[in-house]
Amino acid sequence: RQSEHSAYERMSEVTVDDEPEVFLEMIRFVYLNTCHVDHSNVKALIQMADKYGIEDIVTHCLQWMQDNFTALLFYQFLSFELTSP
Repeated sequence: RQSEHSAYERMSEVTVDDEPEVFLEMIRFVYLNTCHVDHSNVKALIQMADKYGIEDIVTHCLQWMQDNFTALLFYQFLSFELTSP
């Protein structure tokens, strides 16, 4: 019983300031090596993957973009900025 109580005391709360749906897709990719990518989340997924240093998600998203490229997608990325130097 004592070890269960100690483990509970060591747990801490983490606050994530990212879009919840996109963050869940990122976590899904980390654990399952797949995630849902579409026009509504591809830009946010790439930015979040850059923020957390998960290059495989960027590669996954870039492949999706290559397979699904449209003018709308192009215009979504006109103001695209990465956080890495």
